[in-house]
Amino acid sequence: MTRPLFEANTSSSTRERLRRLGLGPHEILILASIVEKEAAEQKEQPLIAGVFINRLESLAFLPRRRLQADPTLAYGCKVHPHLPSCKGFDGKHITRAMLDDGENPYNTYKREGLPPTPICNPGRSALRAVLEHQKHDYFYFVASGERKHRFSKSLSEHKEGVAELRKREQQHPTP
Repeated sequence: MTRPLFEANTSSSTRERLRRLGLGPHEILILASIVEKEAAEQKEQPLIAGVFINRLESLAFLPRRRLQADPTLAYGCKVHPHLPSCKGFDGKHITRAMLDDGENPYNTYKREGLPPTPICNPGRSALRAVLEHQKHDYFYFVASGERKHRFSKSLSEHKEGVAELRKREQQHPTP
């Protein structure tokens, strides 16, 4: 008989860390759904999960305990299209109005912690990534092209990565 996924290969220190953060099986499922949507490559999932764990855990990350995940905003607009900030949402581009909307229960830029429900059905690798997240000092990531992300420890490093991404997008706009 195999052990349940939530116990398989998860060290006792990681299980305790997740418990301290209030992450039981339901919350792990929610976080894994965000990791699933954020990571284009499975090999980056444990890194991305580690970023979210760091944001939930660190006293230094401000605003405190906010995941700041674009896919949660997009999902919120799909399930709450009546919200004024979601009018005209094209399913891809996050707007300033969406970022500022405190009424969207999935707005992880305005609300602490996890959204109320999973935002997709995460795969086994995303669940495993949360349970076996990489321990590191990163708090930020941004797409860097070719289905990869650039990870940063500070907001200034992250802003540099965002500026590089925008510059690339201007040079090679997508239709």
